[in-house]
Amino acid sequence: MKTPNLLWILALIATPITLASPKLGIMESTFGNRAMVESIELTHKAGLSGVQILTGVPDDKGVIPLARPETIEAFRAARKKYGVEIISFCAGEMNKHNSWEPKERAIALSIGIQSIQACKELDVPILLVPFFGKAEFGNDIEGPKHKAVISLLQELLPHAESAGVTLGIETLTKQPAINHILATLNSPYLKSYYDTGNQLRAGEDIYQVIQDWGGDTICQIHLKPFKAQENGNIFGRGETDLPRLASAIHSSGYQGWLVFEPGWGKKTLGFPYAVANIKGARKLLEEISKAAR
Repeated sequence: MKTPNLLWILALIATPITLASPKLGIMESTFGNRAMVESIELTHKAGLSGVQILTGVPDDKGVIPLARPETIEAFRAARKKYGVEIISFCAGEMNKHNSWEPKERAIALSIGIQSIQACKELDVPILLVPFFGKAEFGNDIEGPKHKAVISLLQELLPHAESAGVTLGIETLTKQPAINHILATLNSPYLKSYYDTGNQLRAGEDIYQVIQDWGGDTICQIHLKPFKAQENGNIFGRGETDLPRLASAIHSSGYQGWLVFEPGWGKKTLGFPYAVANIKGARKLLEEISKAAR
């Protein structure tokens, strides 16, 4: 057997290891869609390979669209046809139901369980579990709302763990309170789904939090314009410091998807708007590449 050449070994040691770069995806609500198979084609048309799909509004029997076999099959066929990956589902309707009133909690739980099952059916690794609007629970870790959210997640987690699905908490609640939830439930299937625009609006230092948490705590990142009406609501034209955000993402070791999500209001939706924002989001990828050099 030949002894490896010393110069070859030294060259191998000196060769830098290149980490995988984050990839850019889009939330289907950017197109004005909710649980629409058309979003797969639109994502492909926009030049992207990953999309986040909402699991949809329950019907009068409490069944969400993504719980219907025909919908599952339609998404499966579209995904194959266009080569677009469903990178996560979002159980957006959970926002309309709080975790501390029994009737509301039961509806939220049902939406969550059905959404986890949809992830399993389509091999989607992440479910965004949002807590906005009626579901917001604040930053008081000793308060009843915070404890109710922990209880809800505790009941959802066995379903997620069995299905191999990571639950991502998205909320205006800040890092210390989320750390408390994660430490209390202590599951590798529970992480933060971090939204840059939301947390800037909440007054959080997003650059420091991303650097602190990285891929160990963040399952995916939403890229969102900071203010609804600022500079045409195009990502990268407003308050978000792209070089600083890129540096934080790179140094944190996060290598997952960066998912564009629109801001607020009907004027922010539609294909031309999506294309304009993709251009802004691609500037962030360029900055990440610079930070990696």
